[in-house]
Amino acid sequence: KSMPKSVLDMLNQSINILSQRVAKEELNLARVVIRPKVGEIGQMDLSKSDESIDAGMLAGRLAVPQIKRLILEKRFSKMLKGKAS
Repeated sequence: KSMPKSVLDMLNQSINILSQRVAKEELNLARVVIRPKVGEIGQMDLSKSDESIDAGMLAGRLAVPQIKRLILEKRFSKMLKGKAS
């Protein structure tokens, strides 16, 4: 990567590095990760916001069965623990 040209660039780069590290840690803890297929749409490309929202909604809907399964497994696990006592 190129060297920051100003204090603002340096601050922005620092925030990006920190954000990437936090995101990586959170991904390692997640039981479900929803990744919309947005192709080459950048984070700041507001001209394609409808396309991004649609991709997010589709990815979320596709993840619902997995999320439901995890919820049911957790409930079932709690029920079994309660009966074992």
